[in-house]
Amino acid sequence: MLINVNLPLKPTNIVWTRQSVRHYEGHVVEGKDPMGRQHYWFAAQPIEAVEKGTDR
Repeated sequence: MLINVNLPLKPTNIVWTRQSVRHYEGHVVEGKDPMGRQHYWFAAQPIEAVEKGTDR
């Protein structure tokens, strides 16, 4: 289990919520940078709407 909590120095309006799960439709795009090195981009679009009551 991983828990990540980021708070400002003086937090206000803290709300407990659940973590969102997001599914994507996408593909990997291959390319080269200006120095000729191989790189990959993941090009994706979410396939469902934002869930209410989550961290998203």
